[in-house]
Amino acid sequence: MFELMLGSNIKPDEITFLTVLSACSHGGLIDLGSRYFLLMTEQHMLTPRPEHYACMVDLLCRCGYLLDALEFIKQMPFKPSISVWTSFLSSCRIYGNNVELAQFAADQLLELNPENQTDIIVLSNIYAAGRDWNETEKIRERMRSDNVRKDPGCSWIELKNGIHVFFTGERLHPQIGEISLSLNALMYTFWKEELAC
Repeated sequence: MFELMLGSNIKPDEITFLTVLSACSHGGLIDLGSRYFLLMTEQHMLTPRPEHYACMVDLLCRCGYLLDALEFIKQMPFKPSISVWTSFLSSCRIYGNNVELAQFAADQLLELNPENQTDIIVLSNIYAAGRDWNETEKIRERMRSDNVRKDPGCSWIELKNGIHVFFTGERLHPQIGEISLSLNALMYTFWKEELAC
């Protein structure tokens, strides 16, 4: 559609390019998105706004090009926004739990918005997924001292015509004793399997 628009000599504006870049981001079209970003500046003489840069960062992050995204962020002609760093941090979790890049992004986010503790929770989860228990505990201790609460996870299971709901850390279920025994037996089995590897 955008190509038809260009072929009809309809001049795109900043909003048109923002829509096109967003579509490229959601479609994972790196080459096309990069081409349109350059087309915007070089052929149509439009100055990209922070939203355009954020779309490009999101495009690179969604496709797993974290180092390219970081380079792009560093070359932005203005200070990156919270949404740029949030997109980057989330991608660090999605693509391989890149701890070093995640820590850098979280530091940037805390500098921009020290009140938002969600980013600390994401970083804690990244460390936990990477099995860096020392760093995970440091972050969680900081969360406790800052009174940051993470909403508990919830699981639902249908068993024998009944629905059972479990919350992380909950000990109120009427069959908690049996559940704990089964869970401990399962964890022991996993532990033995891990030792055998």
